[in-house]
Amino acid sequence: MVPCETTCHMNYLSTKEVAARAGISRGTLEKYLAAGELRPPRVMRVGRMVVRQWTQSDVDRVRRHKKLINARLEVSRKEMWADPAYLKRLSVARKKMWTDPAYRARMIAYKKKAWTQPEYRKRITEGVRKAFARPEVIARMSAAGKKRWKEDSAYRARTLATLEKIQQDPKIRERHDASVRKAMARPEVIARKSMAAKKHWKEADPAHRERVLKVLSSGRLKAARRVIGATGGRPKKQDLWINGAALKKEGLPWSQIARRLTPDSFRNNHAAATHAMSVGVRRWLQNSPPNEKGETKWQQK
Repeated sequence: MVPCETTCHMNYLSTKEVAARAGISRGTLEKYLAAGELRPPRVMRVGRMVVRQWTQSDVDRVRRHKKLINARLEVSRKEMWADPAYLKRLSVARKKMWTDPAYRARMIAYKKKAWTQPEYRKRITEGVRKAFARPEVIARMSAAGKKRWKEDSAYRARTLATLEKIQQDPKIRERHDASVRKAMARPEVIARKSMAAKKHWKEADPAHRERVLKVLSSGRLKAARRVIGATGGRPKKQDLWINGAALKKEGLPWSQIARRLTPDSFRNNHAAATHAMSVGVRRWLQNSPPNEKGETKWQQK
């Protein structure tokens, strides 16, 4: 014990103040002291109370101990993330938690709020770029995405709806188009896409190949080439409606059809281009010659 006569004139800190200055909670500091990880400060008895005499040097000691603990935790985290069994348990637990609507809403709100902070956004962006610089990460993400796209119809619908919504923003559309043009100007990208298309064609199911060959042999390819300007000149409106009807039959939304067939008009005014495409295709289907049953293409559709 230290006599009060020699120490009462000094300005000591409380345990709560020390924890705040060290950047930890009071509970964490008490845990360090109880476990014997941190040497306690001098104490003074005031009546029946025993008061800790924290000083600035004690604050520095707590900070150094905190850095040491964080370094140990970082090593432990790296070892855990290298363990496949741990990763599998973590994935199962997170998927189970994500099924809770309340938890999902809290996490979405937290992520949106955190994304407004430049430091957080920069850290996440750098982490993603660093991860996708590794070929094994890209291969793993690609395989997982293809599997989910093939097996989960709800995921496909959500993804298509989100993409369609995003494409309504002219800035995002312009940024995406510039990125695609920049990528397709690189020979290695063109070669990689060509190899992927050939591999996909070989591995595709016979029904998909039959549908593609049917489209190519139906005369629609020639009209489509005129629409996108491959043969030069201004495309005929009927060719637009024919290709628009074919794409609509495949399940594409009007916005994507207009963006694909009339890219210039869509870039200038996406809402007007989408409306013009939907109205033109509907009118062409309604005014098309009837079949043997007296039904127009619109009624057949």
